[in-house]
Amino acid sequence: MPNIGYGSDKKTRHYLPNGFKKFVVHNVKELELLMMHNR
Repeated sequence: MPNIGYGSDKKTRHYLPNGFKKFVVHNVKELELLMMHNR
């Protein structure tokens, strides 16, 4: 049984140490969505 207290905050759970999220692009539409989001 895992111990309580070693999880991260909900807002920052899946972020990398440099502040970015991992994101796998499967098609051109997802790439366009990512490009629009990072403006």
